[in-house]
Amino acid sequence: MPSDYNSSAASEKTDIVNRKTETIDNTYSFGDISGKTPTSSDRDKPRWWQNKPYENHPIDGKYGWVVVAAGCFMLMFSMGCVNSYGSYETYYHLNQFPDEKLSTLSWIGTLQWAAMNFISIPSGILCERLDTRLVSFVGGLIMGVALIIASFCDSAVWKLLVTQGIVFGLGASLVFIPAVTIPSQWFVKHRPLAVGIVVAGSGIGGLWLTPATDSMIKNLGTAWALRITGIIVIAVNSVCSVFIRNRFTVTARDKIVDFSVLRDIRFVCVFGGAVCGTIAYFTPFFHMPSFAVIVLGHSTSFGTNLVTIINATSTIGRVATGQVASYFGNINTLAVCTFMAALSVLVLWLPFESTGTTVACAVIYGLFCGGFIGLIPVIIADLWGVQRISTIVGLVYIASFIGGIVGAPASGAILDNIGHKTNFKPSIAFSGAFMAGAFLFFFALRMCAEPSFNQQTVGNPTAAPSFSSEKQIDTVVASQPKPRWWESKSLEEKPVDGPYGWVVVVAGCFMLMFSMGCVNSYGSYQTYYHLNQFPNEDMSTLSWIGTLQFAVMNLFGIPSGILCERFDSRLVTFVGGLIMGVALIIASFCDSAVWKLMITQGIMFAIGASLVFIPSTSIPAQWFTSKRALAVGIVVAGSGIGGLWLTPATDSMIDNLGTGWALRITGIIVIAVNSVASMFMRNRLKVAGRDKIVDLTIFRDIRFLFIFAGGVCGTTAYFTPLFSLPSFAVQVTGKSKSFGTNLITIINAASTVGRVATGQVAPLLGNINTLSICTCIAALSILVLWLPFHATGTLIACAIAYGLFCGGFIGLLPVVMAELWGVQRIATIIGLLYVANFAGTMIGAPSSGAILDNIGGGTNFKPSIAFSGAFMMIAF
Repeated sequence: MPSDYNSSAASEKTDIVNRKTETIDNTYSFGDISGKTPTSSDRDKPRWWQNKPYENHPIDGKYGWVVVAAGCFMLMFSMGCVNSYGSYETYYHLNQFPDEKLSTLSWIGTLQWAAMNFISIPSGILCERLDTRLVSFVGGLIMGVALIIASFCDSAVWKLLVTQGIVFGLGASLVFIPAVTIPSQWFVKHRPLAVGIVVAGSGIGGLWLTPATDSMIKNLGTAWALRITGIIVIAVNSVCSVFIRNRFTVTARDKIVDFSVLRDIRFVCVFGGAVCGTIAYFTPFFHMPSFAVIVLGHSTSFGTNLVTIINATSTIGRVATGQVASYFGNINTLAVCTFMAALSVLVLWLPFESTGTTVACAVIYGLFCGGFIGLIPVIIADLWGVQRISTIVGLVYIASFIGGIVGAPASGAILDNIGHKTNFKPSIAFSGAFMAGAFLFFFALRMCAEPSFNQQTVGNPTAAPSFSSEKQIDTVVASQPKPRWWESKSLEEKPVDGPYGWVVVVAGCFMLMFSMGCVNSYGSYQTYYHLNQFPNEDMSTLSWIGTLQFAVMNLFGIPSGILCERFDSRLVTFVGGLIMGVALIIASFCDSAVWKLMITQGIMFAIGASLVFIPSTSIPAQWFTSKRALAVGIVVAGSGIGGLWLTPATDSMIDNLGTGWALRITGIIVIAVNSVASMFMRNRLKVAGRDKIVDLTIFRDIRFLFIFAGGVCGTTAYFTPLFSLPSFAVQVTGKSKSFGTNLITIINAASTVGRVATGQVAPLLGNINTLSICTCIAALSILVLWLPFHATGTLIACAIAYGLFCGGFIGLLPVVMAELWGVQRIATIIGLLYVANFAGTMIGAPSSGAILDNIGGGTNFKPSIAFSGAFMMIAF
């Protein structure tokens, strides 16, 4: 009995335990009401609030596109509401709160953006620990309720700041972070396109929400506009949040936030770019409608349409950048998009007050600003993997919070206090400058980061690697080598005379367009300085500015060549472009004394130009053998092309905006264009730095001595026509200043043709033979066509002939040196040669100006013309 009793008691106890276990399992299982005994897999199911993966679905599969569509619709009503706030701001400013400053009203839209980014770290943490469907659902609910409450807060701005601003922003963050990060888990090959479609939702939302909001405000008032929008937000987001699911389990780490990423220079670049970009981002959205009404005199609906245009083109741009990034690389595309967005603000909106340029700015800004928003999550996934993407994106959007807090309020304050509510130029310049700063950070990121596995398929996006799990992807990303960013990097696997060589040629051409192009177009500034700004200064004194540009550029040739051997040529050219642009911007504030312009527009600009010129003319020679002369000819033709359009453009800017703004605009363009072009200026061969900093043994080579002497004589003569022809046309032939400017344009145009043509002819006649012929005919054009005659026809003929053949003198020297001494030493040898050019320049234009002042009495140009022609003939 005891044995049977004990057995029965034990059995009963086991049954009780089993029943309790079954009750617990049924309580915590997902709706298990079937009465079946739960299995171990049932007990492993996550709680309803926990993250639930869909690991059985394939990468780049169909369900991924469902997630993309859901995310697109969610951003349509979160970021779409932010982007369409301009309609509310215009109505508040003109009707509801006419006594409030625009800077105060802009805080509502700013707080939407700022709060959304400020809560991004908690949003990322919640996405790791809770079901993303729950997180996004709660976010949509908060957004909708915030708008509905805001509809009853029309008596004070501070109430709208809290509801339409802060509370809405908190909900938007809970929607935004999962919407832009979860799609990266579902794609590898199509990741940029997928995220681009998602973030295009904000543009689509702004596209139809802006006119819809404007219509509701006019017909129903702001209150009902907010209520209707809030109800739609809740409804649509509740449906879409059902489909925002993780593809795999995200393991929550012990540290709530891992700040070790802040020590990564790549993250610092992304963070800095996000700060600068968001400072600039919303100024066109918020201020362009007011600009259209106050400055252009259009209706409120026209201003609203400008925001609609931005949102429409932004939608196209975000999807397009997703496609383009697969070919050109995510970081490259991000840098180009930021650059173009900055350029649209600074070139199309800042200088003009016309309807056409404002619409053009809206189109171009919309097309490229979308890439700034859409590509950052993709780059984060590429660099640090999809496992950490939610929290790292959260950290990055703290940067956007900082930028959002600073940007629109500062722009509004500038408009109120500096522009007095009617002059938008200072706030536009503020926005454009910070967008340019964002580009510089992303360019630095490109310099620091090796292409990831996704960027290694450039040119063949279908060749993406195959991975069975995201852990393998993260392992590949983590194992990417991190080169020291300042070192010279070669592309020896690329073929000679291959396609990438022409990419280098185009990049070099654009870089010389703004370095030598600015030097060649200095005649426009010199004429203006002589006739208006400094009428009491001698021509010889003013010519020193242009002389110093060319002279110091050549004197700095040796250090530039050494730097090209020891550092990444992309870094050298980038720094050079930055120095050039900053020099011109500083010079714009130095209009009180000539010596200040000599330092800034002369010496400082020239140092930067040398860092651009030496690699631009030497590196293309590494990429070609049979077409080397043509390649270098195309590169140096850039200076002619630059002078061709920079000369009339500079003349127009001086006439309409003054020399100050002409220099500033040119400086900004120089920085922007050079920064993009320098990304492609890569060595094909690894150049080993020698023990000797400068190898002077080459001076024992008689061939180098001849080239050196020819360089001295040729550059002594070279700039006299470029600097003196405009003044000759005005003072001697009685032509207008525009005719004198056109002569420089003719020289630059002919020089462009001549440099390319000599590159074609040189392989047939020989490089040295072609160089001699070009120098001879350039001398004859001065001595035969310019010296004896004052007629307009011979003056134009001289400009054409001189332009055609002086280009050969510049373009063939690097080719001859590569032919005689090889491409390995070409950078330092060219640097040595351009010291000869420094000597010639120091003698040439100042001596020509002094001859004109002292012998010609300021009006007789014949002695200075004879001086120039004689030295060009000696060079021959």
